[in-house]
Amino acid sequence: QSTWGPLLAFSFVMGCCKVLGLLALAVATVLALLLLNAYSPQHTQPRPSPGRRAPLEWDRTELSTRLADSLTFRTVTTMSGEVPEARELDALHSFLRSTYPLVFERLNVRLINHGALLAIWPGSEPALAPCLFAAHLDVVPLDAATEGEWKAPAFGGRSSIRDGYIYGRGAMDNKVNVLGQLEALSRLIADGF
Repeated sequence: QSTWGPLLAFSFVMGCCKVLGLLALAVATVLALLLLNAYSPQHTQPRPSPGRRAPLEWDRTELSTRLADSLTFRTVTTMSGEVPEARELDALHSFLRSTYPLVFERLNVRLINHGALLAIWPGSEPALAPCLFAAHLDVVPLDAATEGEWKAPAFGGRSSIRDGYIYGRGAMDNKVNVLGQLEALSRLIADGF
């Protein structure tokens, strides 16, 4: 019996070494495959073709001004679900039409339930699935008790641009999204897309 103990221990250790060796080999193989995949030519950034355009340049001052101007419209939706005042929405819609004439001329823009705008741009391939970009023009009410804590007036427009930031209702939620989409659409149309 005493001769079997060391032999069994040696056999157990050898078995563990084989398992650990196989495990190390498997890990090394997976790592090698991941590195090979990551650096293979199919995963490198494509080089622009000679006919491809340089990255777009945007005038930050113009973009900031247009966004700030959109913030002057008090398109407030109350917590009880009341829609913004018709005159504010009408004024904002007019601002958007005059600011982005290419979009409103080229796309089929519809007014829905007096407040929402739906812009339809048919593609050149009707069989392809459409894209949907959504955003809203209304903003939450301003709590009068916190108005003094704002760094700039909530509906101040250009006067709300301070230290490189645009402050105001809708600056982040969600007029920035609406204007970003309209800016992109205008650029695409102007570029002949």
